[in-house]
Amino acid sequence: MHHVKYKRSPVRRLLGMLLFHSPKSSVSGREIIGYDAFPICENCHHNNYGRSDRPNSVHHTKVWKQLGGLDNHNVPALAWRLRFKFWFWVVVLRSGRFFFSLFRKAK
Repeated sequence: MHHVKYKRSPVRRLLGMLLFHSPKSSVSGREIIGYDAFPICENCHHNNYGRSDRPNSVHHTKVWKQLGGLDNHNVPALAWRLRFKFWFWVVVLRSGRFFFSLFRKAK
């Protein structure tokens, strides 16, 4: 699981309140999945004390800003790419499950 940003923006505070999450700093267990935190593979999440030298890692020095504490975050372009990919796969998998159920034999 990867957290793109720990501090909550006003938009995430509103989303959090609507989803019954407290509007404080976001730390594991208080994220909005698909907006704050994303499931990614171990190779993509390569992390050595908050940094990575692998270009495809979300902790690579070009895409992860290490400012200390709860101010660490990904650059906006990568954060939005992760959000898009997450919701794209949610829609694809849900649609596939729906279409599969249409062709399943009724019992």
